[in-house]
Amino acid sequence: MLTAKQETFCSLVAAGQLNNTEAYIEAYKPVSTKPASITPRAGRLLHSSHIMARVQELKADTASASSWDRARFVGTLWQRSQAASQAGQHSASIRALELIGRACGLLVDRVEHSGSVGVEHYTRLSMEQLEALARHSEALATSAEPGQAQPALPSGHIIDASAEPVSL
Repeated sequence: MLTAKQETFCSLVAAGQLNNTEAYIEAYKPVSTKPASITPRAGRLLHSSHIMARVQELKADTASASSWDRARFVGTLWQRSQAASQAGQHSASIRALELIGRACGLLVDRVEHSGSVGVEHYTRLSMEQLEALARHSEALATSAEPGQAQPALPSGHIIDASAEPVSL
């Protein structure tokens, strides 16, 4: 069981607004204690097992109280949606419901793609370009380490999927 002064000290340290010495001065309000001895006393107090345990407990309580999980998020949005609907703010209510749907995975953004994706026109490549491409593919397949720089196509060989093959 902690004294009131110890509990105050723990609360001040756990809040992180004061350092150990400042928290000790605030909690104990020492009058006759020499300033040079306050810091060592604060350090000894903080390192006692029951004080350290209480500080950690208070920090954990603060962290869990301020953390948001999906249930809290959805619950808060539901309350806001209902309040907005009752106040006649239907667009705000619908927006809150939309966010609930996204949080629950019920609403997913869809992206429409157009055009071709990496389609090469191999029939229009010259024999030299095909050989360069084959060497490049082989080098990629035999590269030793993942994350190692991939070999580039030999200079002078550029394959453009949207036009005729070009040599530099």
